Amino acid sequence: MNPIVIGVEAKNFPSNRIAITLFPFILIRKDRMKDKCLRKHEEYHWNEIWKWGKYTLGLGILVWYILYALLLIWPKYRRNNEPWFHPMESEAYKIEWRCQEERSR
Repeated sequence: MNPIVIGVEAKNFPSNRIAITLFPFILIRKDRMKDKCLRKHEEYHWNEIWKWGKYTLGLGILVWYILYALLLIWPKYRRNNEPWFHPMESEAYKIEWRCQEERSR
């Protein structure tokens, strides 16, 4: 199974978001659709959600989102509201940043 990638107008996206994975979809602002590094970031989330669901008869997909939301409000991970401190975001950001470093060489 592969993600369904959909371009969304910037005006229809929350102001602080560029992309979001809502399994089985990846929604990306149209002006960032060609950003391969951003896509790798979202594909990491998509694959994680797919794995959780695959091994738990689909319930893992719901559990993944619940855990994500709970960690989002957990004080330990809310440092300066920077998303890369979130435990379920840190690896995705590492992948995105590595991609950006390689692209800039």
